[in-house]
Amino acid sequence: MADVPFTEVAKLPYRMPDQTVRYGSDPSQIADYWRSETVSPLLVFIHGGWPGTFDDLRAAMDKAITPEHPDIFLSGHSAGGHLALWMSSQSPSKLKDTIGLAAISDLHEYAGGTSGCEQATVQLMGETPEEVPNRYNAESPILLDPGTETLMIHGDQDRIVNIEQSKHFINIHSKTKLRILKNHGHFDLVDPRQETPNIIVKQIEQWLK
Repeated sequence: MADVPFTEVAKLPYRMPDQTVRYGSDPSQIADYWRSETVSPLLVFIHGGWPGTFDDLRAAMDKAITPEHPDIFLSGHSAGGHLALWMSSQSPSKLKDTIGLAAISDLHEYAGGTSGCEQATVQLMGETPEEVPNRYNAESPILLDPGTETLMIHGDQDRIVNIEQSKHFINIHSKTKLRILKNHGHFDLVDPRQETPNIIVKQIEQWLK
């Protein structure tokens, strides 16, 4: 099983959340919680967003950081991976470590592409890197110091976010490492039938030792 399309992943059965928490007044400002049967850390998994998403993420993290969750880890896929890496650089209290799945780490490079996903970066940032360089500099993870230990997981057959994004990121930041998944495409990393969920669990268990 490799390089599955998003439409196939989206059709898979899933468990409804145990709790949904509101962290703002906008209808979309909700966080779904799934609880394990044992005491476990909180893994905040971030999806992608649009303008205003950076403030939105800060609000969500402020809600998540409570005495109930002494250990908080971050993860996200694709655009959500970008946000997880960016949030780790902001160093909120109690935040532990970060896992980026096919994460967009270099906004300058990605915004220069012509695909719909690449051009969505320009929509997110408001303008091109040439027009608003300071904003790209402030929100592109590759230019920021990770506030946590970081694992990048990337498929070598990813045609949406090229694996070079993760390779460049780990070459620049010494507290990071890369797990390359052979013959994996972009959405294989969020397919629960495949190996990424187990990699995430084992990595968090190792960080907690």
